[in-house]
Amino acid sequence: MNGAPFGAGLLTVMAPGLACFGVYCFARARHPKVPADTQR
Repeated sequence: MNGAPFGAGLLTVMAPGLACFGVYCFARARHPKVPADTQR
C-alpha cells in the first residue's frame, strides 16, 4: 500500500485514526456503562 501513488498519505491519515479507535475501545471496555435500573 505504501507503493501506491497516495499510499503514504493514506497510511499517515489511517494510523492515528486506528490508534485513537483502539484507545476508545480500551476505555469503553475498562469503564462500561451500567444502567441505573439494575441496582436494587
